[in-house]
Amino acid sequence: MELPRIELNLRDHKLSIALTWTVLFFSSGALPVILYFALRYGTDMKIETVLGIPTAILGVVSLASLLVRSWALLKKNSACRPLRGSRWGMDYFHWNFLILFPVITALIATGTAIPSVRLVAIGLPVLLVSVGAQLLIAAALVYIRKAAPFTISSVRKSQPVRSGVYAITEDVVAVDGGKGQTFRQQLEARYLASRTIRGLFRQLDLVWGVSAVAVGALTIGLLFGLESQEAGYVLGWMMPWVYAAAMVGVTRYMVTSALDSEEKDPTLQ
Repeated sequence: MELPRIELNLRDHKLSIALTWTVLFFSSGALPVILYFALRYGTDMKIETVLGIPTAILGVVSLASLLVRSWALLKKNSACRPLRGSRWGMDYFHWNFLILFPVITALIATGTAIPSVRLVAIGLPVLLVSVGAQLLIAAALVYIRKAAPFTISSVRKSQPVRSGVYAITEDVVAVDGGKGQTFRQQLEARYLASRTIRGLFRQLDLVWGVSAVAVGALTIGLLFGLESQEAGYVLGWMMPWVYAAAMVGVTRYMVTSALDSEEKDPTLQ
C-alpha cells in the first residue's frame, strides 16, 4: 500500500528559503552586533541610543512579520488556517508568536532603559529555552498518549497530542511557506499512516527540545557570567544562530534516514 505523498520539494524553494533565513539572521543576529560596535566606538552616542537603534529595527521587523502572518490567517478567504478551525482560529506557532513577542520585547526594552548590554541580548536564548521546553512537554504527552488539553493547530481539543515539531512544521510551511491547508492535509495523512514518520517526529521533539533548553540555558549563563559584557552581548545574539545552523544539518540527516528507512520497509498503522 502506497503511503500518502507530501507535495513539497525544498530544492524547488532554495532561493526563497535562503533569502528568508538571510533576512532573519541579519535582522536578529548580525545587525544588532554590527550596529552596536559601529555606534559604540564610531560615534559619541549614549549607550541607551546605541542599544536602542538595533533593537528598534528588530522590533519593527518582528512586528511587521506578526502583522503579515496575522493577516494571512485572519483574512476572509485564507487558505492556510488550521484544519477544522474557525476563521478566527490562530495556529499554535502564531499563539507562541503573540505571547513571546511582548515578553522578549519587554526584556529588551528594559535592558535598553537601564541600560544593560547583557539584558538586551537575552531575547534569543530565552526563546530557545521556551520553545525547547514546549517540545519536551509535547514529547511527554505523546509518550503517555495524552489527549490535547486545547486546540493545537489542526489537532482539536480531546484528540491525541501530536509532536511539537509536527505542529511547528505544519504551521510554518502552511502559512509562512504559502503551502496552505493542502500541506496541512498531506502532512496529517502521512503522519497518521506512517509509523516511521511518527517516530521521526518524536525523536525530533527530544533532540530539538533537549538541545534547545541546554544551549539556551548555557548561553544565558555565559551572557551574565562572562567578565566582558560585550563578549556576552555577542554570544547572546550569535550563539542561537550557530546552534540553529548545526541543528538544520542534524535534522536533515534524521529526515533523510527516516525517509530511506520508510521507503525500504513502509510500515502502515
